[in-house]
Amino acid sequence: MTLHSSDKPHRICTVIVVDDHPTIREGLMYRIARQPDMAVCGEADDVEPAIRLVEGLDPDIAVIDMGLKTGSGIELIKRLRARGPRPAMLAWSMHDASLFGDRALKAGAAAYVTKHQPTDDVIDAIRRLWSTAGATVAATASGLGGPRRRERKTSIESLSDRELQVFQMIGLGLSMAEITARMSLSSKTVETYRARIKQKLELSSHAELMRRAVQWTIESR
Repeated sequence: MTLHSSDKPHRICTVIVVDDHPTIREGLMYRIARQPDMAVCGEADDVEPAIRLVEGLDPDIAVIDMGLKTGSGIELIKRLRARGPRPAMLAWSMHDASLFGDRALKAGAAAYVTKHQPTDDVIDAIRRLWSTAGATVAATASGLGGPRRRERKTSIESLSDRELQVFQMIGLGLSMAEITARMSLSSKTVETYRARIKQKLELSSHAELMRRAVQWTIESR
């Protein structure tokens, strides 16, 4: 029997949302669930729960925040990409593309959007990823913040992915022992990262680093 185009089965795009803010996560999930061609199949607030979700559900798309409960969105993207081409990953963040855009794409994300953009932009990016089977969309927000905001972020942008991950964890209040364990690194290596961060941010003490990291984390949420 020949199927007409209208008779062909329509497969729904399955999506997981990874964000450590319940209100933001639930709001996006609600919008996705209202789309006729999409379905939310899971949610997580951190790296390990997200990996378990992907292993158990094999979603088409993962929307991943750059700052998670105790980990880094960049770390999650790299680990998921190491597993294979699925899911296509849409990175999103409070920060403009100058800080996380290139990092996310290099790590393996297919697109980047900011939380300053309308939710419709996120929905559109998900749909475009789904329709192009993971081709890079580069849905970045341009010009957010203006010159003053960009100047303030220049020193943070100079941090490497690992240094930024350590900086984020310090801002979340994790001790050096906890950071060492979570990153599976030696204490000497983490101390080296911390020293490099202090140098790049022109900070003279661990206390100054802690204050700067906590302030940045608060401003990012």
